[in-house]
Amino acid sequence: MQVTIAVKDLTGVLKPHQGVLDGRSDVVTGHIGISTDGSQLKLVSTNMELWVTSRTDAVQVSKQGGCAIPGAVLSKIIATLPGDTQLQLTAGESNHVVVSWNKSHTKLYGIGMDQFPDQPKMNPAFSFMLPAVSACRVFGKAAFATDDIRPVLTGIHLRYDGTDLIAISCNGILLSVYREEVKVEGEHTGVTIPKLAAKLIAQSSQQFDGTVSFAGSANSLVAEIGSIKITTSLLGGTYPTQVLDFVPQEYQCEAVVSREELKHCIKRMAALYHNKLLKAVGLCASDGIVSCTSIGASRGDIEDYCSASPVVGNARVFFDLDLLNKIVDAVDSERIVLQLNEVCEADQKRPPMSRIIPLGFPGMKEKAGYEFFGGIMPVRPPV
Repeated sequence: MQVTIAVKDLTGVLKPHQGVLDGRSDVVTGHIGISTDGSQLKLVSTNMELWVTSRTDAVQVSKQGGCAIPGAVLSKIIATLPGDTQLQLTAGESNHVVVSWNKSHTKLYGIGMDQFPDQPKMNPAFSFMLPAVSACRVFGKAAFATDDIRPVLTGIHLRYDGTDLIAISCNGILLSVYREEVKVEGEHTGVTIPKLAAKLIAQSSQQFDGTVSFAGSANSLVAEIGSIKITTSLLGGTYPTQVLDFVPQEYQCEAVVSREELKHCIKRMAALYHNKLLKAVGLCASDGIVSCTSIGASRGDIEDYCSASPVVGNARVFFDLDLLNKIVDAVDSERIVLQLNEVCEADQKRPPMSRIIPLGFPGMKEKAGYEFFGGIMPVRPPV
């Protein structure tokens, strides 16, 4: 193999692989396969559960071939070079690649492409398409509520109800629900996508202006985003979709606030906590304001206020500050609605979950084409 490519173009085609490579040069999963495919340069990386393939036409191919070399090493070398520097990549017969630029060169030792893991084959059972902006929302917004311990909850669950594609994530405290009308071809009974794969799909979709194609089976999902192809194994186990049944239909209090103003309150309160496992904060909504009070902060106390209009009802609820921040981050609306429910032992009919939604949420799907909300469970009031 012998190709010539600019640093900026090689950097671009390498970017989708950064989250997959484990950084080690002594294992296959630390290598990136670089090969020619006609007039294109093709890169492949894997962690054995996730495969990423990217291609570029911005290359001059002088000789066909390929080799797998340590991806992190290649990235570090080209990161020091100006973007318009022309690189020549030459694969030798002894499984190495010589990278040359100006009067300099380096030899990177690797493995033959015949030793690189093959991408698994898939017989698609269902398929659907999404605009890139929608794919970014589906796989980006829902990720904040995943769990880090229980395997099936570490990913994002996709289900189809005959009209809408619904993306769900939950961890017992946070809940994220995204819904968009999509036409799904074939039989789709629900799949759970690992968080890393969802993150890569969202990131790649953010840089793409077109349509993203998806195809899946009971074991894997493929996303094609322009010149990038992401193939992921799916998480096993039954996803607890019954969590949707715990979303309250009624709330003690609803308050409309500026998202930016609430974010500033959260940031000021966070400055008072140091190495605290639980950062409890109290939100109290009444009389046109939402007060935010730090509870048990190690560096002091704060009582902060957000203007709210309108406020219907009143409630005082305690949340974990970090989790509240996650959900407010995810709801990208200038004004948001806090739907609050207090913990009430005497009223077991009303789930204590509170919800944060964009202003205009009822009817949002009809206007914007999608709808999204985040749910959060309270912490017990400190004694």
